[in-house]
Amino acid sequence: VCTPVDHPQVRTVNPDPDSGRSPMVGMPSQDDLVGDTTKETVVEAKQTPDLLSGRTLFRVGLALVILSVTFLFRYSIQQGWLGPLARVGLAATGGAVMIGIGLTLSEQRRLYANLLQGGGSAVLYLSAFAAHRQYQLLDTTEAFIQLAAVATVTIVLALKARSELLAGVGLLGAATAPILIGGRLEVPGGDAAYLAIVGIAATVLLFHMQWLFSYVVAVATISAAVSIEVAWDLINELVGMTSRPPSVLDVAASLTLAWVLLVGVPLYLAFGADRGERFTTALPAVTTSFGSPLVYAGLYAAFSSDITRPGWALIAAGGAVLHAVAGVGLLRRGRDVLARVQIIPTVILGILAMS
Repeated sequence: VCTPVDHPQVRTVNPDPDSGRSPMVGMPSQDDLVGDTTKETVVEAKQTPDLLSGRTLFRVGLALVILSVTFLFRYSIQQGWLGPLARVGLAATGGAVMIGIGLTLSEQRRLYANLLQGGGSAVLYLSAFAAHRQYQLLDTTEAFIQLAAVATVTIVLALKARSELLAGVGLLGAATAPILIGGRLEVPGGDAAYLAIVGIAATVLLFHMQWLFSYVVAVATISAAVSIEVAWDLINELVGMTSRPPSVLDVAASLTLAWVLLVGVPLYLAFGADRGERFTTALPAVTTSFGSPLVYAGLYAAFSSDITRPGWALIAAGGAVLHAVAGVGLLRRGRDVLARVQIIPTVILGILAMS
């Protein structure tokens, strides 16, 4: 005779003291049946897409409204109903409204809030660009001020929302201002001083928030802006379009800024106990290994006739020693990747110093 306790496949259900009924042996309980049914219902609900949900209808409706407003705006321009000032004003108002709606969204809808705020900032950038380049409503200084103000507001919104993507949008707009404006900022230091401020802001965000993506965006954009501006001035001088070559201050400040952003800051952060681990990827390794030789090449191209050969040898030797010391220090701190790539600038600058 086999009892329920002896048989491994038969289980005894404990009686419910409140029901007064005896237990049934080997039968699933009512709770088990209800639980299995509920689980199957939940799985089926997850697998069945609700195409008519409120969120989907809201997205479709919002897209239709945006398309309708866009076509209406374009038709109004074609019919001559809106002048340049009205066009720019409506675009700026639309960007401000998008930012305002993004600020009113709850914490559970952070993605939508960031998208609206980033889109509103982009619309404000484009309105300032159109006001200056297409309609000549703003001069160079006024356009710079407006773009800088939009970038500042965007970065403040990014800090409030703790959104690195939004900060990248703000830094991208700020760094591309010299390219969008197409003119020189008439302040002490010119465009180089302005880009230096943008680079400092990106570095502060990197230290304070550890936002590597926004820093990389700022470095790449600043480098592109500096290269385009210096190359444009040199081309204009060669073809005789202008007699003003790039100033010594602009070139020196731009190259110094490039070295600080590409080499100095990554090496400094690599020595940090906590932040340094984030800088063992391929991109910082490339920038720290080739940044110094590129800056040296830029200095030589700009000041080859102003500095003597011993001076160039001293500059190259100083850079080689700096990277050699940095490589040893990084190796002792366990930053093997960055330590090994310091051999590249050390060898290149060493050869230039001896030649």
